[in-house]
Amino acid sequence: MKSKVDRFGLFILFQPTNQTMCLKDMILRVFILFVLITISCNEEEALQICNTENPVNNLKWLADFIEKVKFDPKYVSVTISVFEYQDQTVFNIYDVIQSCLYCDLRNCSGQKYTPTDFSDFAASKKDVKKIWCQNPDLCVN
Repeated sequence: MKSKVDRFGLFILFQPTNQTMCLKDMILRVFILFVLITISCNEEEALQICNTENPVNNLKWLADFIEKVKFDPKYVSVTISVFEYQDQTVFNIYDVIQSCLYCDLRNCSGQKYTPTDFSDFAASKKDVKKIWCQNPDLCVN
């Protein structure tokens, strides 16, 4: 007689070798499975942006800008995303009331960044991460 586990084609580790598998064997097999799952689940590595894991707080220009945005009514919903383009980190600061998506690009020092070729930038940039959003209901993905 096949076990339920075997009937459904699940993990062979739980298929009994004889009709009377002892509890100790089952516990050992569960432990081995647990260890294998634990080893295979690595934590996501911390993302380094401009040599910091927390650019929102650790880059002074960005922290100052975010504080300004929080209390300035002219900003509706700012989203700050990070891209990699030609081995450079580029911040895209976008507010939903702006007419263009890449109007305010900055480098790691907070200086304006202007790609020499916007078509190439739009096609070749690698999305890294959205790092801050003023209003989650209006956030740009």
